[in-house]
Amino acid sequence: MNTNTNKTQKIKRIVLAGALACLTTGAVLMQSTGSSAQDKATMGRIPGNSVAQGGKGEQQGRVSNRTATNGSHLQLMLRVNADGETEVLKAAELPGEAPVSDVPTGNFAYEVLDGNEALAVEATVDPFEQRSFSGPDESDTHGHSIGRVESAIITIKVPKATLSNAKLDNLAVRFYRIKPEVDLQQINVAALQQLKQADQVEDVINIEAGKLAPQIRAKGRKISLQ
Repeated sequence: MNTNTNKTQKIKRIVLAGALACLTTGAVLMQSTGSSAQDKATMGRIPGNSVAQGGKGEQQGRVSNRTATNGSHLQLMLRVNADGETEVLKAAELPGEAPVSDVPTGNFAYEVLDGNEALAVEATVDPFEQRSFSGPDESDTHGHSIGRVESAIITIKVPKATLSNAKLDNLAVRFYRIKPEVDLQQINVAALQQLKQADQVEDVINIEAGKLAPQIRAKGRKISLQ
């Protein structure tokens, strides 16, 4: 009788221990699941943080672009006569790099020099060339004609220059006419040098160093772009 009672009590203890083990395992699983969900929620917020950091990077890029405009250049408006007499009509110091184009829009080129060093070259239409407009068929002005003028207004750009720079005294400008048979695709300092060596340009006007500097300083204005 006592033996049966002992067996029954032992079975109850085993069942109770199993039940407690199941409850403990379930609690651990629930805690693990909750931690996993929290981790996923935290990971889900990481892209948002990444975007914020990216925004800081772009802002730094904009600052870099603004600082890239350091320096200045001159733009000069000249009245030039066919005999070489020159008057500075306007002179402006502007911030940033000189917008010198290498696209030849005509067969007339100017070269800016600091002493013997070429600073810039551009080609444009011949400012001394004057084209007439054709009139009605029955008029005396019917047809097309090209004439020459004795004076022209020309705008040139001087890279890396200021109104207070002593190098203005070395500033010289030369004008050339590119020969008609030249198929010019690009114009710059190197291209003009090659044209000179191949005798494919004609000298038109040479403004020697020292002639422009006093007028530039007298009429120059410094302009700040907002």
